Amino acid sequence: MYQLPQPCCLGQVLFDATGDAVDFRFLAANTAYRQHAGLALVEGHTWHQCLGGPMPAWQQVAAQVARTGEPARWLPAEPAAGPPHEAWQVLPAGAAGSHLVTLLLPAAPTAWLPEDTARLFITTMADTVYRMSPDGRQVLALQGKTFLADTTYPSADWLARYIPPDDQVRVAAAVQAAVATARPFTLEHRVVRVDGSVGWTYSRAVPVLDAAGSLREWFGVATDITARKESAAAQREVLTRYRKLFETMTQGFGIAQLLPATATTPTDVRWLEVNPAFIHLTGLPAAQLSRDVSMRQLGVHMEEEWFIRYQRVVQTRQPERFELFSSRVGEWFEAYAFPLDEAEPLLLGVLFYNSTDRKQAQQQQQLAAVLEGQEEERRRIAESLYNGLGQLLYATKLQLEQLPPSPPASAPPTCWPRPCGRCVLSPTSLPPPCWPTLAYKWRSIPFASSWLAPPCAGTAT
Repeated sequence: MYQLPQPCCLGQVLFDATGDAVDFRFLAANTAYRQHAGLALVEGHTWHQCLGGPMPAWQQVAAQVARTGEPARWLPAEPAAGPPHEAWQVLPAGAAGSHLVTLLLPAAPTAWLPEDTARLFITTMADTVYRMSPDGRQVLALQGKTFLADTTYPSADWLARYIPPDDQVRVAAAVQAAVATARPFTLEHRVVRVDGSVGWTYSRAVPVLDAAGSLREWFGVATDITARKESAAAQREVLTRYRKLFETMTQGFGIAQLLPATATTPTDVRWLEVNPAFIHLTGLPAAQLSRDVSMRQLGVHMEEEWFIRYQRVVQTRQPERFELFSSRVGEWFEAYAFPLDEAEPLLLGVLFYNSTDRKQAQQQQQLAAVLEGQEEERRRIAESLYNGLGQLLYATKLQLEQLPPSPPASAPPTCWPRPCGRCVLSPTSLPPPCWPTLAYKWRSIPFASSWLAPPCAGTAT
């Protein structure tokens, strides 16, 4: 019933002492019915209490269905022509004499279901239907479908049969509290399912009164919410792990809201949530980071490039990795900014860490590479000079080897006791012992041959 898209409710027809239907008590209603009727809570209340007055036509149809167990249709209003307007199907919901009926409004005015099909549909949609004694100590009947084991006879051991030991005290206390006040009972609790495993149910029960207004029994509906509970538990586990990671990670992480620039204010950011590493790396007081104060309002200096990067991520919806220097703390930071939610386009996440050591190591490597290149250039220049000088010396050596040999020192020419004026330009510039040797060497030089006099008489050439 609660999963039906069309309005649906279950209730008990109330009769007076003469057997006339006088009212209708709501036992359960789905969300679509609440929205259709404009009522937030109807369980446990009567038609008069919820709608403010009797409806004889409805009471007559409901009484007929409750007495005969045969379905019928109720038309609250009939237009002059065309199909019925909001025609309800009234179906029996229990055994003859239980006075329980179900109201179902089709999805469209003409979308009637066959009565037997509608009855089967309503029956199968309710996860579990049960009846309990007025004091809540016995289960009179329980139709558990595939969720809980059926009970076809009054049983006082329902607590041990359906409720796990750890939840029995809490469930029993909630039931007795409802019995003491005769008010509707609602509770989420664990149950032992038909296969023996433990699941979760959302149980709702309302008091059923007799014609004299005395509590006759309790009528309840239990919905299987095991999947929802397991999903919620899984989400809590994920959130717990996320929170632990959020608080222990060494990288700074924060969720920021971009405040776009206006005609009078530049682009700004407001940090909505930050982890402890964020506080440690930035040195910002945690008390100053709140939803109502932005970075510029705090007077915190940030290079404009940070704001430009954040704004680009928000505008392009593309993550971006960058490395910037913060002059405020004198450190380098490598950051990864990414958009968070399409529904909140101005939100972005920022993950960053201090990259100063890596940046300095990188700069040292670059400097070492430059120095190594300079040293290699010096070695190349030195090698080139060495090779060129070696070639020059080798050429000089070859030229020297081609010169005629000097006369032996032991046999210098002795034909000239002294040099004549035509042999040397300055006879006083050389000591006398050197003249014969010098004159002998100059003989082989063309430009000096004119300076030498013809051999003196009696001298060997």
